[in-house]
Amino acid sequence: MARWRADKWANDQLHQVVKEGKLRDTKSQQIRVGDIILIKKDEPFPADLIFLSAPLVEGHHDVECYIETANLDGETALKPKRAIDATGHLNTVEAIMKTEIEVIADPPNRSLVQWEGQMKVHGKESPLSLKQFLFRGCVLRNTEWILGAVCYAGKDTKMMRNLKARPSKRSIMEKKLNNFILFIFLLNVFMCFLLSLLAMIFKNVYTQYAWYIKYFDNSNAYVFFTTWLSFFLLLSYMIPISLFVTIEICKASQAKLMQWDLKMFHNSRRMVVKSSSLNEDLGLIRYIFTDKTGTLTDNLMVLAGFSVMDFTHNDLVDPGKLNAELQPRQQPLREAVLDWIRCVLLCNTCVLSRDVNGNLLPESQSQDEVALVKGLMSNGYFLTNRNSRSMTLSLDGQVEEWTIEGLLEFDSDRKRMSIIVRKVGGAPGPMVMYTKGADSTMLPLMEKGYHEFGLGQSSGLSQDYTPQIRSELDRFSRLGLRTLVMAMRYVDLHEYTHWKQLYDAANLTMGGGKARQGKITEACTLIEKAFNLLGCSAIEDKLQDQVPETIHFFMQAGVVVWMLTGDKMETAVNIAGCARLKDHEDRLCYISGTTDGYTREVIGEQLVRAKDWINNTPQNADGKCKVVLVMDGPAFAIIEEDRELQEIFHYCAVRIKSAICCRLEPLQKAHIVDMFQSGNKDVCLGIGDGANDVSMIQSARVGVGVMGLEGSQAELASDYAIPRFRHLVRLCAVHGRFSSVRNAFLIQYSFYKNNLFAFMQFYFGFYSGFSGQTLTDEWLMANYNLLFTQLPPLVGGIFEKDIEETDLEKDPLLFKSARLKSPFNVLTASMWMFISTIHSIIIYYSCWPVLVNDDQNYYRSSGLRTAGLLISNIVLTVVLSKACLHLKYWTWITFLSAALSFALYMMFVWVYNFFGKDVLTEWNFYYQASVGFADVKTYLYLILYIFGIFTCLDYTFLVGQQTFLPTYADVKMSLYKKKSPRSFILRFILMVGCLLAMLIACIVLAVG
Repeated sequence: MARWRADKWANDQLHQVVKEGKLRDTKSQQIRVGDIILIKKDEPFPADLIFLSAPLVEGHHDVECYIETANLDGETALKPKRAIDATGHLNTVEAIMKTEIEVIADPPNRSLVQWEGQMKVHGKESPLSLKQFLFRGCVLRNTEWILGAVCYAGKDTKMMRNLKARPSKRSIMEKKLNNFILFIFLLNVFMCFLLSLLAMIFKNVYTQYAWYIKYFDNSNAYVFFTTWLSFFLLLSYMIPISLFVTIEICKASQAKLMQWDLKMFHNSRRMVVKSSSLNEDLGLIRYIFTDKTGTLTDNLMVLAGFSVMDFTHNDLVDPGKLNAELQPRQQPLREAVLDWIRCVLLCNTCVLSRDVNGNLLPESQSQDEVALVKGLMSNGYFLTNRNSRSMTLSLDGQVEEWTIEGLLEFDSDRKRMSIIVRKVGGAPGPMVMYTKGADSTMLPLMEKGYHEFGLGQSSGLSQDYTPQIRSELDRFSRLGLRTLVMAMRYVDLHEYTHWKQLYDAANLTMGGGKARQGKITEACTLIEKAFNLLGCSAIEDKLQDQVPETIHFFMQAGVVVWMLTGDKMETAVNIAGCARLKDHEDRLCYISGTTDGYTREVIGEQLVRAKDWINNTPQNADGKCKVVLVMDGPAFAIIEEDRELQEIFHYCAVRIKSAICCRLEPLQKAHIVDMFQSGNKDVCLGIGDGANDVSMIQSARVGVGVMGLEGSQAELASDYAIPRFRHLVRLCAVHGRFSSVRNAFLIQYSFYKNNLFAFMQFYFGFYSGFSGQTLTDEWLMANYNLLFTQLPPLVGGIFEKDIEETDLEKDPLLFKSARLKSPFNVLTASMWMFISTIHSIIIYYSCWPVLVNDDQNYYRSSGLRTAGLLISNIVLTVVLSKACLHLKYWTWITFLSAALSFALYMMFVWVYNFFGKDVLTEWNFYYQASVGFADVKTYLYLILYIFGIFTCLDYTFLVGQQTFLPTYADVKMSLYKKKSPRSFILRFILMVGCLLAMLIACIVLAVG
């Protein structure tokens, strides 16, 4: 109903759509492809639109609008969209309606990063890209209104195409449960087969003596089949059907307890459970695969410093003192630094806004760009204005205006961004291209460009200062800082004109996003060459609080942690050291494929060397050696393609304590996780915060998203979302362990109580001629699971705790012990089944005298129902007492569940005893409870079983296990128990009293 109401609300939203040349209010569900829609400020887009026009801002040449995509990807930074020139001036409905517009676009798809099309306005073609695309669900900001054409509507929109079901994941306990149910089912079938076979034999043997039983006149096949069906129904209690509903209720409640946990709050954000089916797997984690930026770090980046020529500025030590440092320097250096500053302020995608105090505030999808621009602003260098055609800078009070001649946007293949600009009012000459990007792609262009092209117009910095810049890059990386390289070159008019033609043609390419992007990349590489090196930047991204302690906790618990990142190797290794992913005693084994000429043979040699290191290094108790694997993306790409290398890599990977993988592509992260999970029963957890971590999170058996600044795609794709990385300890060590303990008790106790009840019927079959006669009343049987025994396992599955939360958060060995010895396994399940069998045998055959010699003081036989009621009383008492014995965490809810269960049973029996005949057509329970409860044997039997079974059997077994075969948790719990003579005396008196009560009950029963 809630989903239906939400759909109806969304479908009934009114929007202004052009109908018959006029704007008319139209419901969202009536919007069609090709409609022209007017969207006002702060309104969401009801469909995927193509931006046509908006009010022209004074001083701007292009028509732009700004949208907020928080509903789509969680990013709060405003994103600019620009209308093409052919429609930007059509800012009235009348003008739009008089214009002939034809749009050719990609068919509907789910890609949020790729879209292309063409628009013909009066026959003239113009390329369309994501710059003109407005996603459904986004909100118009900072713009009074826009006109847009509907490109996709309804289920064809990008947002709806991305609303796919989360990958189906099943917990290990669920898989074990399915196997256990299959075993119980086969046992049930076998028991039914045995009883049916014996029924057929019984019929053949006793037909001549029981000629009055018409049932014996039937054929053997008929007797076998009907008996099998009868006992299959009676013994179906062996499989608790209500268990599955109870498990779902308990898991949903466990999820709520996680979300209500005040210790997993941060800045008013709380953790979110997206899939409660994996709760118990959180306590069984063996491998953790974590992203770095935004997951281990804050993703709140600040400019740490930069290096130009032989000059290095440290903005962390001397913030705002750049001008003072430059004053005594020579003019060439100051000019070089200004070129570096121009590159930073011009080559970015920052959108300018103002805070409440009127100060300029840069916003961008790239936190690196924001950090660079803010860092320069604090030193007196500002980007004061920008639009699609020009930018204005203020360099220490000197205003410069630049026109934009070309913008080469960043993409993951090139790993760089470029802008071609011309200075307004400057001397005639070539245009300038500023570029920034990763050093792995930028530095080769310096060397290649300089040697092959020889720029003549440059200052020669790429020749003279490349070694110094490389050295600074290495130093910054060792400090754990993020680095970028800045460069520039001059572009003459002839080269620019030739490139512009190719670039525009590439933007008009149709046939799929990859085809167009490939053409654009080719065009970009034609002009991105022969650069002059300006310098490099260093950006600090601090570790989140308690990250080292969190990683140390898991590594002490025997969990292997892999850090998967796209950063440089030096940066990743340094961050790993700060995060305690490695220590000084560890040996670092490098497997790198970044050097030119590295082939399969070279990577193979590195892997063999790593294997030798591992074999020659002592292993700890977990089978891990103090070797840390350091590998980059190119090396893993080679390993992926070779089966033999994969085997060596896997051999090494499962024997190391941790690993650092850098320069990885998003899919490579997922492939590493898949490699571990294929044929491996260990639970892998993937955790990240950005869109590039989605594939890894979805591939891992347990996916955790960190609520970061890079959007909510990782959060939406995860099974659990937490505000900070440190909350992972509480999520796994506390809630994961509790869920595992709770669900194990729920499952095993449910099978115990149901098998105990079903076995009574099985034994009775041997003494009832295998006729399928029920031992207890049908209504008592029907309500056994529904009313009488439902609450204790339900309460235990929600609230049970086996140890203090503070101990679980501080002691990693408790987490390790729970992983090594799961509370639900073949041994524990078999033990519960064995105990239920023993209890059933004791109860049934000790009550046998009542079944055989059932005379009462009322001068008549008590009947089968009275004996069945006695057994029901005992079974229920034993089952509820068993729950009380095994539940360790007692609250008023726990006590109430046991008391209420017994009270419901007694109330039902008494009401059924006196009034059942008024509502039932077939009823033979009248006055049976009155007779049964009037006999002293009923109470003596209860005393016998409560004290006998649980004092001599269950409690003794439990104490013996905790004394002679204790788990680490048992030892931990024993530290809180008072070991004093007074405590020992009280326990001894209690034990002796229980034994005496049992002995008296046995004597009275024997004499009576």
